[in-house]
Amino acid sequence: MAITPQEWTISGLSVELGIDRRTIGKRIAGVKPIRADGKSKYYKMADVVAALFIEPGTAEKEKIDYYTERARLTKAQADEKELTVKKIEGELVPADQVANAWAKETIAFKQRLLAVPSKVAPHLIGLETAHEASNIVRNHIKDACSDLARNPHYQFNKKALERLAKIEAAIKKAIGD
Repeated sequence: MAITPQEWTISGLSVELGIDRRTIGKRIAGVKPIRADGKSKYYKMADVVAALFIEPGTAEKEKIDYYTERARLTKAQADEKELTVKKIEGELVPADQVANAWAKETIAFKQRLLAVPSKVAPHLIGLETAHEASNIVRNHIKDACSDLARNPHYQFNKKALERLAKIEAAIKKAIGD
């Protein structure tokens, strides 16, 4: 017994392929049916699949894999839902809010450090050694950092501490300690 191609209507193809019948109808508009029976048109699966999954004007090797694309869509939808849940639970903060908070904290940090020279200058007059001056400057910088660290919205990270160490080293070098 020879196997013959099965004939499919658009509704049958919709059920088998899991694609809306209107989408199938649009995509196979140029496909010639193998037969027509009243209003119903019958197609070969091979013709329909070629029309559905190969973009017009593309080569055979550039086929669109329906199941891969469907999986990508499903993953994107799941990722979007996950982000929505994280926003609702407060785990995700909009980037503009983070940028604004960081800008405020950076300005506060800059203002505190820029205030150090005027606070330190009176204490440096009449000192005998650069080591004494360095200790006073270091203590004022540490005080400024401690004030900022007490702010619940400000957290020092490793890079910020490394920058402070570089500033302290530059001050030591400048005053000859």
